[in-house]
Amino acid sequence: MLIKNEKGVPRRRRVTLLARATRLRRDCLGFTLIEILLVMAVIAIVSVSALSSYMNSTRSFDFISKYKEIVSMVRSARSYAVTSEMVQKSDNTTVLPDRYGIKIEQILGATTFTLFADTGSQSFSYDSDDALKDKKTYTSDYIIKLLKPSGEIFPIYLFFETGGGSMSIYKNSSPTPLPIPISQAPFMSFSFEKGSFKKFITVFQTSGMAEIFDVDPSKTL
Repeated sequence: MLIKNEKGVPRRRRVTLLARATRLRRDCLGFTLIEILLVMAVIAIVSVSALSSYMNSTRSFDFISKYKEIVSMVRSARSYAVTSEMVQKSDNTTVLPDRYGIKIEQILGATTFTLFADTGSQSFSYDSDDALKDKKTYTSDYIIKLLKPSGEIFPIYLFFETGGGSMSIYKNSSPTPLPIPISQAPFMSFSFEKGSFKKFITVFQTSGMAEIFDVDPSKTL
C-alpha cells in the first residue's frame, strides 16, 4: 500500500523526484577536471597561434618601414636636386649645391645611408663641409648586399645633379671617388633583407628613379 502525503503524491514517487533533483543539482555544480583541462588546452593553442601571427605581423611591419625609409631617402635626394633646394652651411650661409648625394657604407656589418648636399671643397665625396640632410643606420641583422654594379663593394655614392636630377654612380677610391660609366652600370641595385623578409631596390642612371622589386631585378634588367 502506497502512503500518500498531504498533497496526494505517493511517497515512493516523491523520493524518486527528490533523487532526480539532487542528481540534477549535483550535475550543475561545475565541470569535471578533464573538461577544464580540455578548455585550457584549446585556449593555449589559440593564444600561441594569435601571438605568433601578431609577432610575424610586427616583424613584417618593421621590415617594410625600414625598407621604405631607404627608398624615401633616395627619392628625396633626387627631389632636392630637381627642385634646386637651397641649403644652409655650417657657417650659416645659404647656397645652392651642385648636386645632392647619398653615401652607402658598411662598418662592422652595419649599413649607413647618408643624404647630403655636396657643398664642400671636395666635390663628389662626403666630408665635414657638406650639408647633412639625413642619415640612417641599419644594424647587422639587416643584410644589405650590392648587386649592381657587378664587382663593386661599399662604400658607393649616388649623385643627383641640381636642376635636372641626372644621376651618376661613384665608387670609393683614393684620394677621391671615381665615376662608374653608364655603359658599365646603367643602374644600381641592392637587396635588403632580414630573416625571411627580402626586397630589392634599383636606381636607374638614365632617370635617377628609385624602383622597388620583390625579386632580384639585376638578373632580368
